[in-house]
Amino acid sequence: RRRDHLYVYTPGEDKPEQLPPGDFDASDPAWSPDGQHIAFVSDRSASPDSYYGRNVWTVAVNDKNHPLTKISADEGTARSPAWSPDSQSITYVRSVGPDVGGSALTPTRRLEVAALAEGTVRVLTENLDRNVSDPRFDAAGKRINFLLQDEGKIHLASIGVDGSNIRRNIDGDLTVDDHAEAGGVRAVLAGD
Repeated sequence: RRRDHLYVYTPGEDKPEQLPPGDFDASDPAWSPDGQHIAFVSDRSASPDSYYGRNVWTVAVNDKNHPLTKISADEGTARSPAWSPDSQSITYVRSVGPDVGGSALTPTRRLEVAALAEGTVRVLTENLDRNVSDPRFDAAGKRINFLLQDEGKIHLASIGVDGSNIRRNIDGDLTVDDHAEAGGVRAVLAGD
């Protein structure tokens, strides 16, 4: 019954607080820019050891009851949540079906965005027959940058938050392993 839990620690306190409580694994924590919520990935089903899916959840940090909200749909596996700069949306990657990682039977990983106030989820890359990973909003919150797998390479791509205007920002005969943005500048870790 060893689990990976999410904890919040305030310097000067005696011990960290587990958020949310319960006997469930948690991964991929992402703190909202407004500091009110943490998005994370967890299988909180009745039988987590035999279920092959995971959902994106949020937990309210400053509410003493720490209420949970499920963001992604039940079927499939979600991963890599990232917040919009205004803390009103979360983007993440989700695949539908048993995601066994690296198998030819693994379903395509799609990019989704959830508008929290409206309670809506939109699949942004429904018609893109390529796996995506590592989504992050740009500083303006208008586009989502992500890694796009294509013919043994990984490119840096982006798409509008409404699902329009997909483009490859960095492509060619190379692999982008990671990316980050600050102050209007994007850094990438890439190899050819």
